[in-house]
Amino acid sequence: MYEDEEVGPPSKLPLILAIVSCTLSVFLLLMLMVYNSNFTRVKKELVATTDKVERLTMIQDHEHEIDVMARYFLSYYYSGDKDKLKAYLDNNDAKFTNPEVATVSSTMLEKVELVKNEKDTYEVTYVVGTTDEAQKTTVRRVTFNVKKKPSATQGWVVTSEPTTTAFATPTSPSTETSAENKEG
Repeated sequence: MYEDEEVGPPSKLPLILAIVSCTLSVFLLLMLMVYNSNFTRVKKELVATTDKVERLTMIQDHEHEIDVMARYFLSYYYSGDKDKLKAYLDNNDAKFTNPEVATVSSTMLEKVELVKNEKDTYEVTYVVGTTDEAQKTTVRRVTFNVKKKPSATQGWVVTSEPTTTAFATPTSPSTETSAENKEG
């Protein structure tokens, strides 16, 4: 009875299912690789953004404290008296600091930034207007570092020598004017 039955060609369904399964597996593997690379990129961006937010928060939390201390420091810096600076300097050391003699007419905070790789150290930049004994007015940019020190008079100390650069005012190409030029 079985010998008379005709046997047809083998079914192609298992072969088709195997090909579809392999193709689907390769597609899913590629999708997983794409999603993994996107996840890694997004994770790096999130870490970078989180670090930036933390840095900005630290600056915002301390900016006003730093500004108050730095304005006092700048006033004493331009008094020409090293002894008055000691309370604002790290380790009360004014041996390398060369204060200038001038009357401060304006002090504007331009920028506060965290110094990289130094915890609780900030670089501050001020635009300072001064008038000397000859009534010559000078506007300059003064930059120095400060760090938190709870035992200091104002809780902060200057940790670097101030550096001074010219600051061009928008009203004139020169940063220095004299009383004679103003009158004449």
